[in-house]
Amino acid sequence: MITYIFGAAHIDNYEYLEKIDFSDSFIICADGGIRHIERLGLTPAVYIGDFDSSVNDEKYSNKIVYPAEKDDTDLGLAINYAAEHGLNKCVAIGCLGGRIDHTYANFSLIKYAYEKNVQLKLIDEKSCIFAVGGHCEIRKEGYKYISIFPCGEKATGITLRGFKYSLADAELDHSFPLGVSNQLIEDKAYIEVKNGLLLIMMVKE
Repeated sequence: MITYIFGAAHIDNYEYLEKIDFSDSFIICADGGIRHIERLGLTPAVYIGDFDSSVNDEKYSNKIVYPAEKDDTDLGLAINYAAEHGLNKCVAIGCLGGRIDHTYANFSLIKYAYEKNVQLKLIDEKSCIFAVGGHCEIRKEGYKYISIFPCGEKATGITLRGFKYSLADAELDHSFPLGVSNQLIEDKAYIEVKNGLLLIMMVKE
């Protein structure tokens, strides 16, 4: 089962979301994400946050309220909830764009989720961002560019096959963006990292 987490970032176009079948999924609303959920006619299973970007009214009885002064962001709270309840496949919507500091924090939370055994993807109408540890295969699926960065200071033993720019037992360092703007030249491609974690950014244009 996929868990969808809705954040508060602005969404320009809901068309791609209207194509998703949410019927058999678990839905977590992170504070201001409620406006996206209501726009799509959905009901959250859990409504979580400090309610500084939405109204804490009595419409929803399934709220988990945290104080505004806390270490976790609302997405971080949602990840913690998912980890504690065995919801290990999560897709976050409304978590890209908007304030650049929040977007950067959300990239960091991909690694945070991975360490809690939660596979977290951040998506919008043009992007899909996730972490890879070990190895995986990916497909084009309409994405034009695939950028690969170390999720941390360094990742080593990196192999890329099926890409325009291949690698074999290579190293990526956080100080130089060698992995930006690669492309798939086959329908599917192979990624392996022996040490560390990779942040994968798939972009349509």
